Amino acid sequence: MMLRHKTITPLAGTPRLAGQNRIRLLGLGFALAFTAIGGQLVRINVLKPAEDVNTELAKHQDRIPRPDIVDRYGNVLASRGSVIPLFHDQIRNGGPLTLTVPKMTRFLLTINQAVDTVFAALRSAKPGETYVPDAPSATILNLAKALLDGRKIKIEITGIRPGEKMHEIMVSEEEVHHCIKRGDYYVIRPMLPELRGGGKPGPNVLTKEFSSADNVLSLKDTASLLKKHRLMIEDVDLSQQGELLR
Repeated sequence: MMLRHKTITPLAGTPRLAGQNRIRLLGLGFALAFTAIGGQLVRINVLKPAEDVNTELAKHQDRIPRPDIVDRYGNVLASRGSVIPLFHDQIRNGGPLTLTVPKMTRFLLTINQAVDTVFAALRSAKPGETYVPDAPSATILNLAKALLDGRKIKIEITGIRPGEKMHEIMVSEEEVHHCIKRGDYYVIRPMLPELRGGGKPGPNVLTKEFSSADNVLSLKDTASLLKKHRLMIEDVDLSQQGELLR
């Protein structure tokens, strides 16, 4: 049977749900502890509407399909929201390379992992579940050193900015109590009783929030990942326009 599905992206407005068999919410490029104004806007414009969609659909399941699935992940490696294009530009101009805090960490999610997360959720997720990729991360200092690749360019520490986070959070403390593992993904089960269904979902796999401070790559492994995806300086053609997605 072919299923029609609706994808709702951040700030996309109210979806037209009639006639849709599947509704997928994509939460992209944000962390979960909302300390800055931008984070509060995400809560208002993305997560709250997602909760409202789930609740409203449950009320009208005779006319509209049941709530479906959510994919959650941060900035994709070398996308416009990534620091890599900035570091490339600074290195090509002789520096300095500007870092906020050397021990700050960020997830290193490749474009393949991002796409795989969407398809894995579409294939296997149950109504109301949220899929989160178990992605590696790196410190900002190691990311800078890997891109420098031995070049004698000064690194300048600028300090953390107001509202900026030391680590990205993908599964919050409130969600660890109903978070299981399914393949390479953390799966956050729905809180609404009417969406949980029967059967045994499996044990909770987290005892604390899942953040970019958990699976931090070494400098060597960070460099290997960048080389694998052709994101080193010598791999990038400046004549190409757009994002450096690999």
